[in-house]
Amino acid sequence: MAFTAIVSSRSQRTEHDGLPTVQVPLLHLPSIHNFRDVAGVDAQLPYRNVHGVALRTRTLYRSGWLSADDADARRLRTLGVDVVYDLRPQDQRRSQPDRVPQGVEYVPLFQVAASSSSAPRVEQVAAPESMEDRMRFFVSDQGIRTRTVFLLEQMALVDGAQVFHCAQGCDLTGWVTALLHTVAELPQDVIMRDYLLSNERLKSDTDGEAQPAAVQASYLQAALHEATTRHGSVQRFITEGLRLSEETQQRLRAKLLTQT
Repeated sequence: MAFTAIVSSRSQRTEHDGLPTVQVPLLHLPSIHNFRDVAGVDAQLPYRNVHGVALRTRTLYRSGWLSADDADARRLRTLGVDVVYDLRPQDQRRSQPDRVPQGVEYVPLFQVAASSSSAPRVEQVAAPESMEDRMRFFVSDQGIRTRTVFLLEQMALVDGAQVFHCAQGCDLTGWVTALLHTVAELPQDVIMRDYLLSNERLKSDTDGEAQPAAVQASYLQAALHEATTRHGSVQRFITEGLRLSEETQQRLRAKLLTQT
């Protein structure tokens, strides 16, 4: 399946000490669950890759459903957000539409529906085995891979800040974040720690509300293992399985890292 670009192009330590914690986040949008910077929740202590290079903050954001109130809609604009990518299936977009500030480009990743009727349902409460199957599906399904490439290519082209999200900001959002972190060469323990931060963020964001099911390390491990089994490593999955060009990967690294 071919996609047409629909987003406008707008113009040393090696240790990972002091990893940010969710207790003192510097960025918090109360009406948007699980909103956080791909570079880490503390702008003063961004993640560092295996070469000791820090990730660039306020460039890429991940979140759950963009249920922004007036104040948070204004904050999205002050953060310089130019594009919002909605990773949810069509029925979820219709039942809970995003509130995107005026002037921000909105891009639904799934224009019509999921690529297969057998696709595990995104963001439903499910047994761990079902969640692991769903994460593996993000690797094995050609339709998901095609859309993932489209998303990464668009991210590489946009100069301004960008947000990508699913319903709770855990599953497909977590997988895409892990791919971005792999491109940036983050250590595996940091990639996993960032994935599991969703539990603390959602617990804090939904205080007094029904709590979503917690994510488990085995969910992300299932996707990582599937990619490694098929291609030898997650990085090779990105290059060979997704066929993401080296030029695009270099653009992403330049966007993600403070120096390359």
